Amino acid sequence: MNKVWTWSLHVPYILFFVWYLVASFVNVYACDDYWHGTNVHLYGFENAQLYYWYNWEGSFTHTFLATLPHIFSFERMPFICNLISLLFLLLSVMTFLRTFYCLTRIKAFICSCYLVAFLYTFTTGKAEIRFWVCANVTYLFGVSTTLIFLSLYHVYDYSIKKTTILILLMVVIVGNKISFVYMLFLVTICHDIVYGRLTKKRFFFMSLSILFLSMFNILAPGNVIRMIQNLGDSEECRMTFEEAITDRFFRLLPFVKHLFLLTPICKFLNVTISKSTIVILTLAFVFIFVGDTTIMYLCFHDSGPMRTNITLEVSAVLYSMSLICYFNAYLKSPKLKIISWLLIMVFAAYGCRNMFLIKQSYEYSRLAKERERKVLSSNDEKELFLSPLPNSGLLLSYFCNDKEWLENVYIPYYNNKTSEVFVSCE
Repeated sequence: MNKVWTWSLHVPYILFFVWYLVASFVNVYACDDYWHGTNVHLYGFENAQLYYWYNWEGSFTHTFLATLPHIFSFERMPFICNLISLLFLLLSVMTFLRTFYCLTRIKAFICSCYLVAFLYTFTTGKAEIRFWVCANVTYLFGVSTTLIFLSLYHVYDYSIKKTTILILLMVVIVGNKISFVYMLFLVTICHDIVYGRLTKKRFFFMSLSILFLSMFNILAPGNVIRMIQNLGDSEECRMTFEEAITDRFFRLLPFVKHLFLLTPICKFLNVTISKSTIVILTLAFVFIFVGDTTIMYLCFHDSGPMRTNITLEVSAVLYSMSLICYFNAYLKSPKLKIISWLLIMVFAAYGCRNMFLIKQSYEYSRLAKERERKVLSSNDEKELFLSPLPNSGLLLSYFCNDKEWLENVYIPYYNNKTSEVFVSCE
């Protein structure tokens, strides 16, 4: 019976990887992917980085990764991006678990598969974070790099080699998004407090390094230009503080599931965590929640606030793991094991639902390819009639039928010039 119980836990996770890989295979570019591609076509890859820094944002890692796929003409490039992002996240979580929990490779791999499956399945905005190429390679890459940074920082001994690698990782992380700057500062301080390594030398070295390296991002002229453009938009688009709090609260609902669903992972984690560690991690988690809410409040709806979820939700999963380790003695209760098994079956049912959505994604991908062929064969036609794309189910379909977006972003991606585009509703 114990073997049946153990192997039944693996089924939902296997199901997850099946549907994710199938959905990724039919993935297509969407929204800002075309905008980044157009800028690469117009300015070239290197000059596009300067264009963004001077005219849009200072997040040089983000713009580098968002434009990188467009220097390749491979048709399945979105799938390659999804696959690399998944493997890199698995590797980073596995490295993190091996470093902090001293797990074997096999146990760390199983646990990392569980954790990644949770993040991909239960986070909100799966289309925005998972299948939108520029968001996938950026936000998940930032999280993965941070986990690797923490793993190295845990064994940091001021050697030249490790110092060089740490600084390079910091450059990559702080060059992603501004939210990663305060997250990096927070996790390093919390790490040193939890493990009793907080000294003046470490504090000033990390703090000043993060502050200095982030200046190239924060002080970019493009940040000011973009801010002025956003302030010029209607105030009706801005979220109220109450809306931001409500949004963050509902993003945390999966946290309740984590406390039960992560039970199988704790079968491999024979570790204990002190009460003081839980208090420190709780304060850190609250700080991340407040910081994320502030970002939500300052952002407009059209600036992609859901894309800030990934930092909060990764921290929620890791915090859940810590709580489970703290209450490890209570997890041996047979009743709790039954509850956990039932919830994992819910996870499996949710995965089956995603399998059904793949059919919609296939249909969306097929029609998107037809639209692409029609644009490429249009030559110099002044008017194009494009059939509207349906709801994709899993893939991102924002703006795909918007006339202004088609004229100013989609069409220039293929012919480097705007056209009069009319979307047919037939």
